[in-house]
Amino acid sequence: MIMDRTYWAHLYRIAFGISLFAVLLLVIIAGAVPYITNTGSDNTQDGNSINSSESITLSLVASSGISFTYPTPANGTILAQNYAYINTTVSNASTAFIDWNRSLVGWWRFNTETGENSTFFRDWSTWENNATCSGTNCPASTSGKFGNALIFDGVNDYIDAGNASNLNITGNITVEAWVKPERLETSHIVKKATRDSTDGYELSLSESTGKAYFRVNQKTSHNTYKLFSNSSYPLDGNTWIHLVGVYNREQVQIYFNGHLENSMLGPTNIISNTDNLKIGGPDLSRYFKGTIDEVRIWNRALSPEEIKASYDAGIYRLYNNFTNLSNGFYDYGAYAQDLQGNVNRTGKMTLQVKSGLNATPISPVIKIMPLGDSITSSSSSYRNRLWDLLANNSIKVDFVGSLSSGYKTLPDKDHEGHTGWKIDKISNKVEDWISIYTPDIVLLHIGTNDISHNYNLETAPDRLGTLIDKIAVKSPKTKVIVASIIPRKTDNSATIAYNNAIRGVVTNRQSQGKNVYFADIYNEAGINTDTDLSNEVHPNINGSNKMADVWFKQLKIVLAK
Repeated sequence: MIMDRTYWAHLYRIAFGISLFAVLLLVIIAGAVPYITNTGSDNTQDGNSINSSESITLSLVASSGISFTYPTPANGTILAQNYAYINTTVSNASTAFIDWNRSLVGWWRFNTETGENSTFFRDWSTWENNATCSGTNCPASTSGKFGNALIFDGVNDYIDAGNASNLNITGNITVEAWVKPERLETSHIVKKATRDSTDGYELSLSESTGKAYFRVNQKTSHNTYKLFSNSSYPLDGNTWIHLVGVYNREQVQIYFNGHLENSMLGPTNIISNTDNLKIGGPDLSRYFKGTIDEVRIWNRALSPEEIKASYDAGIYRLYNNFTNLSNGFYDYGAYAQDLQGNVNRTGKMTLQVKSGLNATPISPVIKIMPLGDSITSSSSSYRNRLWDLLANNSIKVDFVGSLSSGYKTLPDKDHEGHTGWKIDKISNKVEDWISIYTPDIVLLHIGTNDISHNYNLETAPDRLGTLIDKIAVKSPKTKVIVASIIPRKTDNSATIAYNNAIRGVVTNRQSQGKNVYFADIYNEAGINTDTDLSNEVHPNINGSNKMADVWFKQLKIVLAK
């Protein structure tokens, strides 16, 4: 039988098609979204390809997902306390958030979807604060941080989201956006105020400092409540940054790429106005030049954990404990979005708070701050076993802190363990951490680096006492468990002297009525310097597990009080 080249061309395409189908089937089963590009050249004979050269590019983008997990109350739960701990599991998403009781009042994604066009920009919150523009004032669509975005020319582009009452926020507020600036100039990202004319709120960029800032009530207080970031914004037009301004009736705060960079005492409220909310300008013609994406406005102060998850849900866990709830009904949902702009959400959940009435109470979630140095931050630290011990004893905890690291199986990696830090450096920052994360319990293991560097050892106990006092003054109800530090592989004379002094420091604070406790890890853990240390000062898994056992023993005593 003679088979011409046309036959072989058909056979090639059939085989190629079967192979591609098999790949796509595996992709779909794996839960990914395929993007296929086919490039190549054909020599044809009678309309059939021969000597074909084809290049197939298959890009796999895993679809995002989000769901609620323990200890989130089941749908329809009646709570006998005035708080609700909402926890999520997020997969394959770059940003995620919880819309608690319709607190998200504006969400502009700029993805040219569902009726959007070059002059109409949908608000994806439940409030329909859609934005518009007209004529030459309209920004253009471009690739964004998540899907598409808007690029503003810095000359006359801006959009207007109107003056709905839910945007006229006078209490707690969070304003966030992703931006990619292109020049050094004072310009407005989000603004609902007019300089020297009406009070309100704004998230903007400064020319004189090269920093971002969040400001409230400029007319009556001028720059009293103008708060700059510590980091400078980029000017290359290629670098995205995530900016968040928060007012919580006590403080004004600004976050830069997920981290709290600055805070100050705030006013008693934001003064209302009738100005329209503008994105990209135009008060005093302060037009933004660059790209803006994913603008969100909330009528509540997002927690640091929520802001981290909004910045990068792939690294940071999304959860929040909603407290001080009045009796009544609440609804909520959670959203996750990937870099392609695909959004996934949970179903709508409801709960009822009947605090003090005859309902089944839910155990409270205890916020614990692991505080110290690299012995606390290590991926093999005591936090791994301690979490398991607490969970196995039905003690619900939330590890808190500005850092997030740990072994991959640890569900909650937050902590304040700072590699290389001595007592003084921890003491200089601890008041800010206590104010931001409001822990119920602090686990303090500090002093190892002071001894390693022979740093003012004679004053180490007094400096430790000052650190404890700062925590007690900032948050008198916070319980501080102070540990004796673990032994070193060689020469423990300085360690023993310091540990003996710690007991006296704790006893002295207890006599003053402060919530301070002692965990004698050095003597009770039984750490063997030959088998339980990985180097001179750091415990291995065995040593860390022994530390966790002593922490847990003392935690049970403290929690019973």
